[in-house]
Order: sequence, then structure tokens, then C-alpha cells
Amino acid sequence: MPVTQGTVPRSAHGYLPISSYGLIGDCRSAALVGADGSIDWLCLPRFDDPSLFARILDARGGGSWQIRPSGRHVAKQQYRDRSNLLRTVYSTSSGVVTLLDFMPVTAPEVEGHARTRSEPRLVRLIECLSGRVNLESVIDPAPDYGRAPTRFTSSSGHFHGDAGAHHFCIQSSLPLVRARQRFTIRAGETIAFGLRVSRAGHCSKRQWSAADAQRLARDTQEYWWRWMGGCTYDGPFQEHVWRSALVLKLLTYAPTGAIIAAPTTSLPERIGSYHNYDYRFTWLRDAAFTLYAFFQLGLNP
Repeated sequence: MPVTQGTVPRSAHGYLPISSYGLIGDCRSAALVGADGSIDWLCLPRFDDPSLFARILDARGGGSWQIRPSGRHVAKQQYRDRSNLLRTVYSTSSGVVTLLDFMPVTAPEVEGHARTRSEPRLVRLIECLSGRVNLESVIDPAPDYGRAPTRFTSSSGHFHGDAGAHHFCIQSSLPLVRARQRFTIRAGETIAFGLRVSRAGHCSKRQWSAADAQRLARDTQEYWWRWMGGCTYDGPFQEHVWRSALVLKLLTYAPTGAIIAAPTTSLPERIGSYHNYDYRFTWLRDAAFTLYAFFQLGLNP
């Protein structure tokens, strides 16, 4: 089921329509990925932690991480079948690439509280399907809603830095030498990026490869398939029902079962409105509706 299709331009102020975002998550936090390959919202380690990327709130200083072709292209964004793995297909005059964004999740670990860990919390996997494509990765973190005075640097193939009590590190199968980096990928090649969170002052030096990213993608796909396998709904608009159920599950904080109302904060209901609540907590009415939906579908919250 497509999320967005075609090139979606940003407004003169630098913002995408809210409908141009796909949501990914691991039942402990979530990220919003724009149709232009930009992660414009991500809080780690938990839903309610300060943001690392918040371009959706502040196009100039909120921070983001964008991967896209450096030239003219057309993008199509959709989810992998019955999962929360988001796939963006970039078509250019010279070739076609896919960008797979997901937050790894497996059954044994999903019940554990969000914490610093050695495995990536977010993975970006690029595969070239045909030809060759010139890509650009622009990493612009802005911790704590852009308020934290933090310096990120490139060293030993990592792009990393401390922010508050945490250390954020982006590693790639392609050596990272700067925040803005261009590279070329050819048919049959794969490039993987992984974002880790550890305690401040400590950077994991674990090896990272495209094979590691592909393994995590398979494990995460299996998790979502197993969960959706419990769905007993067999009626009209089945794929839409599945998609809605997957989003609701993604908004569940697995260690406690708490269901957040939405993954964002400070977005007004309409431009100029003061109704800009923090929805990253449980609102009893919304949680009740969500549980009712799960029970009607035969799904385990």
C-alpha cells in the first residue's frame, strides 16, 4: 500500500505536508521519514525523550538526516507487506535504488525497557536495483529540540557525539568522513547505515556491514509478520485494516503496554492554534479505542 508517490516538494519555509511522512518504530520509540528520504522526527531512547531530529517542528534548526539522489528523481514510498519497514524507491535517469528504513525489533528484546545498547536503534539500507545512482547523505543532528550545544564529529568511519546522558553514533558500511557526503551505488551493490545510542562518553566500536543490516531487516520483518498472523479479520479493505493495526501496535510502549496517542509533540492542530499538546503519553480515551480495535481484530496488544 503506497504512502506517497511522486516528488513532493517542501514549502517555501522548508516543511513537508504531514501526509508525506511514513512512520517507523520498535514499540519503544518512533521516527517520521519524509517522502524525500529525510528523517524529520526521532526521539531516543524512548518516545518521550528529547529529540535528535525535529525538522518537522523547525525546518532550520530542528535537525534531520536525509538520503536521496543528488539529481532529478521520482520517489515512491510504501511499506513492506504487513510490516513497519518503510521502503522508498528512487527512480532516476541513470538507475533505480531503494531505501529501506526501519527500527529493529525482535520478540525476545521488545519487552525490555528502552536503554542504551550495542545494536542499532535505526537502520537505513540502500540497494541499487539497476544502473548507477549518485546519492547524498546529509546528517544534521540537533539534540534536545535544537537546544543542546553539541558537536558531532567524524572519526574512524563513525559520525558521532554526546548529547546529555547519551552518545549517538552513526556507522555505515561506507566509511563516513563528513556530515554531508556524496557516493555512487551501482546495480547489485548495498550500503547500510546504523544509528546506535550508548551512554555519554562511550562509543561502540562494533563492526557493521550490509549483511548485519539485512539480518536485522529479516528479524524485524518476521516479528511484524508473527504479530499480524494473529489477526482474525477477514472482511473488506483488509490491507487498510492491517496497516492501521500495525500503526497502533507501533505506538505501544511494549515494556509496559502503555499506548501513546501519537509519536509527536508541539504540532498545532491548525496553523496559529495553541492546541499543540504533547501526545507522547497515554490519553485514556485514545488508549481505550485502540484496545477495542485490537480485541475486535483478535490481536494481542
